[in-house]
Amino acid sequence: MDDVFVAEQATESDDACGDEPSGAWIRPDQTLYPAGPLAACKLSALVDGIEQYPIHRGSLEVAERTATMGA
Repeated sequence: MDDVFVAEQATESDDACGDEPSGAWIRPDQTLYPAGPLAACKLSALVDGIEQYPIHRGSLEVAERTATMGA
């Protein structure tokens, strides 16, 4: 029932977004129920423009593996 209260308050006060500690996000301009898939789409759109840095990994051969790992 908390979702209903958040939706009502967000609509009456013209808020852009309502949320609660359980993680429910309500965007009155798009939907009045907590939509996990909508939140996922919004978040993915935000991070889409973030520059990515590739990770390069490799292996090294060492003569004394135990001594090297203990260092």
